Amino acid sequence: MIDPQHMNEGMENLTQMADLEWKVDVAVQELREILKVYHYNAINGFGTPGTLNMSADVVTKLENLLGSLLKK
Repeated sequence: MIDPQHMNEGMENLTQMADLEWKVDVAVQELREILKVYHYNAINGFGTPGTLNMSADVVTKLENLLGSLLKK
């Protein structure tokens, strides 16, 4: 027989996992927006005057990290 307490714990774990996945997705989108504002727009002339650009190495590493977070 299945113990109801274990079922509740399992559902709680699933809820926590879904919440974590949602938070990761939000963080990835926010980081991509930062990359857009501080790198891509700046190198294309759409950045805020005086905005410092990120180096291409930093951008590449961040994109790789973001990509690895999205792989499931």
